[in-house]
Amino acid sequence: MPKLVAAAIAAALLGAAVPLSTQLAGLFPGAAPRHVDAEGLVTDETGRPLAGAEVASTAGQPVHTGEDGTFPVDRTAVYTARKEGHLTRAAAGTAGAPLRLVLRAEEGAVSLRFGGDAMLGRRFYEAPPGQDPHLPPGASVDDHARLLAGVAPLLNDSDVAVVNLESPLVQNPYFGDAERPAGFHPTKDIAFASALESAEALKRSGVDVVTLGNNHAADALGPGITSTMQALDKAGVLHTGAGLTEDEAWKPAVTTVRGRSLAFISCTTVDGKPGQIPYVAGPDTPGAAECSTKRLQAAVRDAKTSADVVTVMMHGDVEYQRAQSPVIRKLTEAAQDAGARVVVNGHPHVVGGLASTQNGLAAESMGNLLFDQTLWSTLLGYLLRVEITPDGTPVASTDALSLQDFVPLPAVGGLADASARIAAGTVQGSALLGQQGATVRPGTPEPGKASTHPVPDGVHRIAPGWWVSGPGEQVRVGQDLLWGTGSFADQDGHMVAQPSALWTLGQFAEVSSAGACGEGLGLQMLRSPVSQEDVYVSTRHRQQITPGSSLSLIAEVRGASKGGSIELSWYSGNKGPSSGGVQVPIPESSADSACEVVRIDAVAPPGITAAQPYLRLAPPNSETLSSSLYVDNVRLVEWAATGAAGRLYDSVEGGPDVSAEFTLDPAAGPDAPGPLPAIR
Repeated sequence: MPKLVAAAIAAALLGAAVPLSTQLAGLFPGAAPRHVDAEGLVTDETGRPLAGAEVASTAGQPVHTGEDGTFPVDRTAVYTARKEGHLTRAAAGTAGAPLRLVLRAEEGAVSLRFGGDAMLGRRFYEAPPGQDPHLPPGASVDDHARLLAGVAPLLNDSDVAVVNLESPLVQNPYFGDAERPAGFHPTKDIAFASALESAEALKRSGVDVVTLGNNHAADALGPGITSTMQALDKAGVLHTGAGLTEDEAWKPAVTTVRGRSLAFISCTTVDGKPGQIPYVAGPDTPGAAECSTKRLQAAVRDAKTSADVVTVMMHGDVEYQRAQSPVIRKLTEAAQDAGARVVVNGHPHVVGGLASTQNGLAAESMGNLLFDQTLWSTLLGYLLRVEITPDGTPVASTDALSLQDFVPLPAVGGLADASARIAAGTVQGSALLGQQGATVRPGTPEPGKASTHPVPDGVHRIAPGWWVSGPGEQVRVGQDLLWGTGSFADQDGHMVAQPSALWTLGQFAEVSSAGACGEGLGLQMLRSPVSQEDVYVSTRHRQQITPGSSLSLIAEVRGASKGGSIELSWYSGNKGPSSGGVQVPIPESSADSACEVVRIDAVAPPGITAAQPYLRLAPPNSETLSSSLYVDNVRLVEWAATGAAGRLYDSVEGGPDVSAEFTLDPAAGPDAPGPLPAIR
């Protein structure tokens, strides 16, 4: 039987769904043409609507689909659909957007979930200014499980959920700025640990298997590996990738689902050599399994003798780089040549692309699931879902998440679109864009429908599911490094990612409908006559860029008093002071005027590897008047080279009498809006 969802289901679903029309024939192959006036739709893998499926939400009581397979989606939440004889499927949805849950027939099929790097130590014990820490001293299992509560429904929708546990589990994990205690790796630059309670918390959250083949598994040396495996065994969580010897580290985790045997193998290329204490195991020394072509292929072939499906998870490559190096790609090919149908990689701490091959499926980098890093690029990710069909074919899809104060939450809207574009666009041609995420299956992707559309002056956001496939020399495409969070379109749901949470607003700035350019929410900045200092708004962290890259910082503003400006600051690294920047004053305007675009165009100077946008409002120069600034749709676009195209890019700029070829991927469905739905 599929696992039960662990997340609590509270208040009842309210109200009717906003009607949307969907033609099943275009969205799901083999379905009869018909229109469905509802947001939520449950079908089987052939596109046939499933009546009587139970749909539970993190914001209400369960409902059942009607004869046409529909159900109401009236708020932002995670919706989980179940029907006897079918695999369970969960996904985040929001009112006003289509939500499709496809339940594959259960017979002969298996569903897997993969999360990225996870640790529950270090800064989780430290309190930000004015807040309590995520984990108090002596934190309980419930305290730890609370960190994964937002994504627990997604982890629980699979037969087997797998996470890379990038931390040993020990009795006393936190030492802060104090001297590193005895028992931790004495020479490693960064060493940390998580509490023993983490094992049971992972199990309660839906995690069935953890991989330990990483560069932090041995941070507490041999005794830490022992305590980690003992805690996981006690909690009933399978593990692979580390041990007290090399042979133990290479031992696969094996489980059986409805008669199908699944084997999981884990290893790392980050070996800690030639240090005095390597991170990897030797014949008689503890550590992680060290990836090598010979040993990896031998492990896969051995597992294939008794397992129906072998999955490999490798940990390595360059941190904060989305595309994997040739070394990892060659190891991926070696694993697939030996019989691994699914290869899921990690270590860069940022999500990468999905790739299909003749032999199976590869995820280049899973990014972070639960981690305490403070780099902007690590805050967007996805959970990967893989369904193994009866003939062994892996079919994959993504569900977006965002780390907010280190904690993962399901994401919709701009964050979800950015996540899908990274998954489908970082590796060209292997995956398709959908309105909920990216999808990929082995073989040549089904071609989308291409059409030509005008691209007027200005920078325009491309609608989900669409991409520029033929820009020509008059159109340029780019990626919004802010992932759409500059729309400040916070959600009305429970335990979902909020775009404004990735911004530092300060005491005198707030998200409200007053700041919006049109419907929705925007940013409102105010200064009173007694104010003495400027008020600043910025993203919480810097955006990583390439020296010499072309950038545009764009904001839509109104109600601007004198003293407002937008600024783009340069940095030579992820830490340290600014190396200069560009500032543009915002022209004065009234609060009831139409929004106007203010823009900075700049090229990143040599040596500059990070940028950060700022909005500033100075105090009024009058003792009787207040000052204000209303801002919406802030974007920091990094432009691609002339003639570039692809699914990665969410922004396009044209001009008078300029057009471009856009393609709508089949996974997006025929009810998707036009490619440029919000031209102003």
